[in-house]
This record gives sequence, structure tokens and C-alpha cells, in this order.
Amino acid sequence: MRTSIRLSLIVFLSILLLSVFAWTLCVAQMEEVKLELKFSFPSRQLISEDIFFYKVQSFSADSEGNIFIVSRGDHQILKFNSKGKFIAGIGREGQGPGEFQGPNDVAVWNNMLVVLDNFKRDVQILDANGVYVKGFHSRSCWDIEVSNRGLIFVTPLSSALKG
Repeated sequence: MRTSIRLSLIVFLSILLLSVFAWTLCVAQMEEVKLELKFSFPSRQLISEDIFFYKVQSFSADSEGNIFIVSRGDHQILKFNSKGKFIAGIGREGQGPGEFQGPNDVAVWNNMLVVLDNFKRDVQILDANGVYVKGFHSRSCWDIEVSNRGLIFVTPLSSALKG
């Protein structure tokens, strides 16, 4: 019995020692990452142009650095370039294609916007300029993500409230 306990202790200590050694190697190879704030929203330029956010819900960015902000109270997605310059308001209040009642979240995939509208209970896919491509109905959802392969994942609203 004592031999098995000693053997277990030796194996445990060996694994612990190897783990510490591996962790030390990983830390030694980590590169320092420096982050720099380029701009923030709303900028003075936006305020001077009377561009405000109303009930911002979420945001996303595309591969070119364009930023898409869900302005739920305005029933639209605001598009900015990578330097924070306002490009366009996408969508408007309504029930039709490219229109929103309560946009909740936006994800960018393959230069397409995937917009979750919780009030309309739908998901709309728009091109990067906001032109409606297609859509489908969904349950009341809180969050949306799109995988690299284009799979759309939504979080049901009831799950978001529980957790």
C-alpha cells in the first residue's frame, strides 16, 4: 500500500514539475503586445455633425476595419471606417427587408452583415453597404455569432436572462 502511495506521489510530482517547466517555456516565448487607443466614440467630429448613438446595443468590425454599431433606438446600424469617420446609417424603422424594429446584435461574415432583430424576431443578412440579401425568422434572441464557415449561432433570450 505504501509503495503505491509513494509511486503515485512520484508520478504526481513529476507531472507537476513538467507542467511548471512547460509553463516557464511558454511565458519565456510570449511576446509583449502593446495596445494603443486610436479614437473613441462619440468623437467630437461626430457630435459636430449631429451623429449620436441612441441605445447602443453592440458592435462588430469587418476585415477592412470598418466598424458597425447597433444603434437600437435609431433602428439602424451605423457604419464607420477604420479611422472612425461616419460612412452611413444602414436600415430604418419598419417591417420590411432591410428595416428594423429593435436591432439587437450585428456580426460580420464574408463582407456581409448578419443582423439580429429581437423585436421582429428575425435575422437579416445584408451586404456591407446595407443592401438586403436574405433573412429568416428566429426566436427572441439576445446574441448572434457567425463561424468562419458561415454557421449562424443565436442565444435565445430566455437563456440570456437565466445566466
